[in-house]
Amino acid sequence: MGLRMKQARKLERQLDKIVGTRDNIPLDELFAAAGIDADRGRAAVERAIDHGYFGADAYIDNRTGTLVVRGAAPQPPRPAEPAPAPAPEDQYAALQRQLRQANDAIPDPVMTAKISRLEDVSARIFALAKKDPDKKAQLQKFMDYYLPTALKLLNTYAQLSAQDVQGSNITEAKQSIERSMDLLITAFENQLDKLFASDALDVSTDIAALEGMLNLDGLTGGDFAPRS
Repeated sequence: MGLRMKQARKLERQLDKIVGTRDNIPLDELFAAAGIDADRGRAAVERAIDHGYFGADAYIDNRTGTLVVRGAAPQPPRPAEPAPAPAPEDQYAALQRQLRQANDAIPDPVMTAKISRLEDVSARIFALAKKDPDKKAQLQKFMDYYLPTALKLLNTYAQLSAQDVQGSNITEAKQSIERSMDLLITAFENQLDKLFASDALDVSTDIAALEGMLNLDGLTGGDFAPRS
């Protein structure tokens, strides 16, 4: 029993020496320096506190697992805030990116110019759709079929162009896609024009009303019949 007590006091002195002049020390660090496990170390620290080794104000802070000798206990580490998630890419931006990628993958300058035209018209269509929900509702077939089909054809063209061998099947498929480009450009331009149909109607209505009011109020400077 006496030997055991002697070893315990020796360990307490060792712990006190390790702590030195520090205001606090993590228990894991203290135990590692003393070469003891957590269960034995905690019991030894508690006995050393009772025996006054670390000073009258020493205590174990269980929140942080720290031996506090003097002063305030250290603040527990704050959990790292997760990195903000990247803003989701909207459907329009994704389609624009896919058109650009297809264009970058196609080396033919004529095709590149035509794809650039599709990109430009598509960007204008998407801008209108974002600004006016009524216009967005008119684009369902364009978004669900025409544009995805155009992207599929362009990606196929890029794959065919990347082949080392340009046989008859590859050449014919590429030529078919090349011929379709003018049709696609016309379709995209017509889709853009259709989005302004209601605006054109509103303009005509406003002008007719304006002309009628000017005529009724005698502000036209002569006989003037409003447009029907």
